[in-house]
Order: sequence, then structure tokens, then C-alpha cells
Amino acid sequence: MNEVDINLKPSALEVALSTDMLDTFSRETKLAVPQKPLMLLPTNFSTERDAEGVMEALKGLFDNGFMTEVDYDLVSEVDSDISIDEDSSVDYEVVDFEYGFNGVYIHGSKFCDFKIRLYRGTDDEESSTIIEMQRIHKDSCGFTFKRLFEAVKARFQTSTTPNSVTSTQHFEKDSLSTSSLDVSTSMSCAPLSQEKVSEAINQVLSMIEETDQASKLEASRMLCDLTEEPEIRQQMIGSDCISALVTAASSKSQIIQLHSVIALAQLSECHDCIDSFLASGSLPLLMSLVKNGSYRTAAMRREAARAIANVVMRGADRVVTAMQSHQEVYRAWATRIPSLKEPTIRERSERAMSYLVDLGVDN
Repeated sequence: MNEVDINLKPSALEVALSTDMLDTFSRETKLAVPQKPLMLLPTNFSTERDAEGVMEALKGLFDNGFMTEVDYDLVSEVDSDISIDEDSSVDYEVVDFEYGFNGVYIHGSKFCDFKIRLYRGTDDEESSTIIEMQRIHKDSCGFTFKRLFEAVKARFQTSTTPNSVTSTQHFEKDSLSTSSLDVSTSMSCAPLSQEKVSEAINQVLSMIEETDQASKLEASRMLCDLTEEPEIRQQMIGSDCISALVTAASSKSQIIQLHSVIALAQLSECHDCIDSFLASGSLPLLMSLVKNGSYRTAAMRREAARAIANVVMRGADRVVTAMQSHQEVYRAWATRIPSLKEPTIRERSERAMSYLVDLGVDN
């Protein structure tokens, strides 16, 4: 009788499951939609659609960046002055094991980290689904969250539960509507002088250099907002904002890093930005951020790629010289480009690389 070696380990092929077996296992062990929560929140509402239909509809809403519903349902029914900006970013991940989505909305300094979860309706309405939306991060913008919540409700065009907050409650004219903040029609304001603008910029820069994280966060938000004004970008570059933003972009706080990188990308649109970008050593930092990652950092990685492309386009020969002392960072960035999963990040990176390749740079 032959002896059996009990220490012999099976190979990976011997224990591996076939694709058909995995598909069968997935179908048979599909998670059930959680039961109705004991307490309904103001951000709960119900729909007659089943959970799978709701998941499919929500994925479509995420994929189009909430634009369709905001343009037609939310804006027309609530306030024509309220809309989600076209260049906004809505990134997400599907959370299968909880039947829902995690999402993040970003536009400039506006940041909202939220989640959507689905629950079963009452026992006598098995096809109905309860939708719950929650704001996750304490620094998320409450007003933006309300706009997103209204867009989700509008997508299903259903009456809300008694606990739900209605559209008119979310967008009362005297407190939340952007029209109430618009003073251009009621009074004319003289533009600030260059001296006043420089003074304001310097005050914000003094905040971002403080050790207090709250001050840094508010300063990064304000600088992010200021870069949206093309007429003062040149003054910001002259005030050494880029160096301050590069330092802030190295922060351990993901939100400070996010706002700082977005601000850098905005300033990279300036024709005279290249001296400040190269002097501040921004490119090695930005290149290190261009990689694959989670939905939470997608907007930051896209903006980092945009800033790199803009700077390289304005002075590829000078970038080559500046990167001589950062060869490892440069080559790591160049090596990662073909494997970048998000099309926008890859396209911007390839565009930047094309300018360098034209100079004979070996990638």
C-alpha cells in the first residue's frame, strides 16, 4: 500500500473554483435587501420600485453626474437659480453588501461626502423600497447635500414619507436660495482695488501657514474659491500662492489636500504660471498624486493631471530641465500612465507626456 504524504499541499488549480461555479454561488448567496429601519429619518423616502430597479436608476443618476435630474426636475420645481455646476464632479462606489452607494460631490471648495442605502418597504408592499441618504463627513456642505437629496427624490418622482423633508423646506428663499445672496440686481458695488485684493490674499496665506488644522482648511477653501476668479489669478501667482498651496497639498488631511490641488489646477490655466510652478517644486508632488485610487480621491487625481498637462504645455523644455533632479518621480509617473483606469486622468497624462516625447524625452 502506497503511503500518502500528508504534508503535500494542493496546487492553486486544484482548489480553484470555475467561473460557472462562482456565478452560481453569487446568484444563490445574493444579499437580501435589509428590512425597514425602526425609525425613519428626514432623509428617508419611499418608492414603488423594487430594490434592483432603484439600484439601476441610482447608478444612472451617478453616471450622469446628477445633471439631468437637476436641470429638469429640481430646478424647474424649486428655484431656477439653483443648479449643480456643469464642471462639478460626482464620484462613487457601489456597496453591494449594504445595498447602496457611497458618493462624493466636489466643485471647487464645495465638498459633500454622502451615502445612499436601500431598505425593504412594509411586509404588504414587498415591491416598495425605502431610500435613505446620509451626509458622512463633518466638513460636507449641508446646502450641497440638500440639493443632491432633492435630485435623488426627483429621480423617482414619488411622494415622500411623512418623515421626509419636502422640497420647499429645503429651499426656503429667505435662508438657502442663491438668489437671496445675489446683490448685483439691488445695488452696484465698485470692484476692489489691486491693493485690497493683495491684502486679502496675504491674510488668507497667513492662515494657511498656521499649525491649526481648522485655519488651514478654511484658508485652502478660500484660496480654492479665489482661483475661480480669472481676473485675480495673476495677483495670486505674484503673491506666492503656489508655494503655499504646494505645502498645503502635502497635508495629511485629505480635504485640505483636495482643495489645494484644485486651486493649483485653476492657477495652472494662467499663461505666466510656469515660473512659480517650477520654482515651488509642485510637479513632483502632482506627479505622485496621478495614480489609481478610490472614488474619494478621483477628483483630486484628475485635477493633479490637469495641472501637470497645463504646465508642460506652457514650457515642456523647462519642465524637462526642472525634472532632472527628480528622475525617480518622473519615471514612476510615466510608467503609471498606461495603467491609469480613469479615462480623464489617463488622457491628461498622455497629453502631457506627448509634449515631452516631442522633445525626445525617453519615457
